[in-house]
Amino acid sequence: MQVSLDTDTMVLEDMPLDEGYASEKITAKDFLGEEVHFAGQNGKTQIIVSTPYLSQDNYDEFNAIFQNKDLEMEDVEKYLVLSSKEDVKVAFDMPVVIDDEEMFGDEFGVRISDAPLAGKLTKALFIISKDGAIFYEEVPTDLKMRFNEDKIYQKTMAALECYTGKGCH
Repeated sequence: MQVSLDTDTMVLEDMPLDEGYASEKITAKDFLGEEVHFAGQNGKTQIIVSTPYLSQDNYDEFNAIFQNKDLEMEDVEKYLVLSSKEDVKVAFDMPVVIDDEEMFGDEFGVRISDAPLAGKLTKALFIISKDGAIFYEEVPTDLKMRFNEDKIYQKTMAALECYTGKGCH
């Protein structure tokens, strides 16, 4: 899969996970170095966003997703995943995890292989249902393209409603 940023076109190392696939539990570190476990089956709906960098340019978009009052429920967990702490260029108020062991990039197929962002995670959003399945995914081919916030809300609500404890796919 190709992604672009301004005049640069890059390729992902692998194909991103698609809807319906079971996600594996990921271990990463939060910004303070504490271990964080996310994805996989944990009994909660999860919104996982990855990006090659967190700057003033994209902060407002991510903040709108992470601070959405309609998605502030105890059954919804949210994670912003970056490749390294150096990818953060602005102060933030959201749950940031660092994929320092590249487990997320490998498992979800969202690592960029070409310069200028080689080794970084591409911009992607995954909604994981309570049973650990990918319920919705959005991987823009243009890294400046905004996520569809209405669709994120709709798909998150659908993931919450369809879970019966026996899977929803």
